[in-house]
Amino acid sequence: MVDFDDDFDIEEPYHDDDAYSEYVAKNCNSCKGSGYDVVDGKQCAECLGSGKVSKIE
Repeated sequence: MVDFDDDFDIEEPYHDDDAYSEYVAKNCNSCKGSGYDVVDGKQCAECLGSGKVSKIE
């Protein structure tokens, strides 16, 4: 049997708080320190104080 707990990688049509934070972090290319995304010119509130930066894959 397959253990879905480890490999459950389905895309959900909505974002809960945790998933949304990750989603925002991945889409704020430059939200370091100030939480300001220079690329899109948007304020990345979810990145402020969280220490999260975008994941470059």
